Amino acid sequence: MSKVKKGKFCNLFMLILISSSFLCVQYVNAELGSPNLKISSIVTPNEIERGRSGTLTVVVNEISGNDWAKAITVEPIPQGGCSITPENNYVYRIEKRGTATFIFTITVPEYASVGTVVGNINLKYYETGALDIGTTGPYQISTPYYFSIKKAPDIISQIQPDYYSGPSNSVNLGIIILIIGGLLIVGILFVVWWMKFPKPTNQKDNQEKITKIIDSPNLNVDNEAIKTLKLRYAKGEISKEEYNEILGHLLK
Repeated sequence: MSKVKKGKFCNLFMLILISSSFLCVQYVNAELGSPNLKISSIVTPNEIERGRSGTLTVVVNEISGNDWAKAITVEPIPQGGCSITPENNYVYRIEKRGTATFIFTITVPEYASVGTVVGNINLKYYETGALDIGTTGPYQISTPYYFSIKKAPDIISQIQPDYYSGPSNSVNLGIIILIIGGLLIVGILFVVWWMKFPKPTNQKDNQEKITKIIDSPNLNVDNEAIKTLKLRYAKGEISKEEYNEILGHLLK
């Protein structure tokens, strides 16, 4: 082989070798980075009544753009006597700059303490090696979540409409009983007071009674004292016993 042909062959070989090495380095470098996962979460509603449930939403983002994450598991840790279902959630892959969303239900027991609850969300994931060969990990990340527990409304306020602001039915019944009792007492006192006074008689009956007493042949009406006594008795100003007693004294 001539020296010229040997030189051309060596140059061609070196060119192919350099190009292949450059392509391999470029491809390997593209897969040598590590994923960077970020966790965000929200609880809705932010205030959960005792005996009720809320939703915990967890969003995981890959923010580096260097590599994808593998076998991601999210596990929120219950706090404050609450329960969370499911216990954990899993997704196989999150791409570069990709996103995955995980939904959980938080149940608050009726005996839970009122106040703020702080819990942790644990995330576990793996990553692949160069050219997606092999798996390394697991790697773990933890971030808090927050929500509040509040008292359930009273039974009376649940039954009555929102616009109602007056006393309860039991208070109204007590007031009604007091009013009726007071009216009964006033009525009884009035009857007793009214019965102490003599009943007014008809004027015509009184005149007939007066005439009958005055015209009685047994008494001397010429005597002014006896006449006056008769009139008082006829008008009801004195009783029959008083009339007889006074009349007996006058006739002596």
